[in-house]
Amino acid sequence: KTAVFSPSAGPFKKKIFNIIRKKTLQYPDLISTRDEISFNELTTLTSRKDILLASDSAFLLLNRKGMNSVKPRDTRYRVSVSIGRHNNYDVEKYINVIRLLLVDIYKEKNAVFYFYPQLYGRYHSDSGFIADFINTLSFKDRCFIKDFPEGVERLIESWGDADLGVTTRYHPLIFSVMNTIPFIAFSYEHKQTAFCRTIGMKEYCLDISNHRFQG
Repeated sequence: KTAVFSPSAGPFKKKIFNIIRKKTLQYPDLISTRDEISFNELTTLTSRKDILLASDSAFLLLNRKGMNSVKPRDTRYRVSVSIGRHNNYDVEKYINVIRLLLVDIYKEKNAVFYFYPQLYGRYHSDSGFIADFINTLSFKDRCFIKDFPEGVERLIESWGDADLGVTTRYHPLIFSVMNTIPFIAFSYEHKQTAFCRTIGMKEYCLDISNHRFQG
């Protein structure tokens, strides 16, 4: 048996490859998608009636021992942040939106900010991009880059040890919901938008290509 589990798919812009996609997707015994846009895209493309729409597999960790535990910590207003270089957009304009938002949060809450890289490795890493971004902030002494915790459960728990999540990435958005903390999400792909629409919080997911923030 073959399964394709919880992918995001489409919108497919290069239609010439749809013949190959359609033929390939006839072979799996099970296809499960994690957002309604991907579900509709694959259902229309393949004409299959058995494609499933399910929650992201990260939610399977919700009942793990130790998840969402209440831990003592300092009383400062903490913000978990995940940003990346999304090259399909005007990076400087989008980063300026994030900067103005964090400045506003800092001024209002006297907050501290914990940045979580989502990509690691020699050729693909968020850490340098995040460090450069922090250096543009006047309150960089209140910004910290979190080392990757041991195990995904610890990562989710660490992200949730905050008063607010700010993210341009999909899984930190999921982590915010899992930990029941407020979030502001900037969408660079349909998966964030579709997820927020599914949970009835679309207004908290902003398109990074169109949004203007007045600081």
